[in-house]
Amino acid sequence: MKVTEKCDVYSFGIVAFEVIKGRHPGDSISSLLAPVDMEISVVLKNILDSRLPTPTPGIEAELLTIFKLALACVSANSQLRPSMEMISQMLSARSTIFHGVQNSQTATDPVRHAKASSRLLDQFVEDNV
Repeated sequence: MKVTEKCDVYSFGIVAFEVIKGRHPGDSISSLLAPVDMEISVVLKNILDSRLPTPTPGIEAELLTIFKLALACVSANSQLRPSMEMISQMLSARSTIFHGVQNSQTATDPVRHAKASSRLLDQFVEDNV
C-alpha cells in the first residue's frame, strides 16, 4: 500500500464512522458504500450508536454532514476522495453557521456559505460514492 495524503482522508472517514456508530465499522463500510434505495438520513439513523439519546434536529443535521463526509472519505477509489482541506472547509462552514445561530448572531454570509458547501458535498457524495 502506497502512503499518500489520501490515507489520512480515509482514516478520518473511519474515525468519523467509529464515533457515529460507537465502534469500528468493520465490514459495514462496504454495505454503506453500496447503492441503496434509502435516504441517507435513514441510513444514518440505522447505524447511529444506540447508547446515545436521539439527536435534536440541529445535531442530526451536523451528524448528517459528518456522515456524508465520512462516506466520501472511504471511497474505494482513492482518487475520488476529498482532500483534508475540503473536509476542513466543509466542517468550518457548518461550525460557523451552527455557532452563529446558537449565539443568536446574524450569520447571513456563513449561512449562504454553509448552504453552498452542503450542496457541493451532496453533489460530491452523489457523484463519487
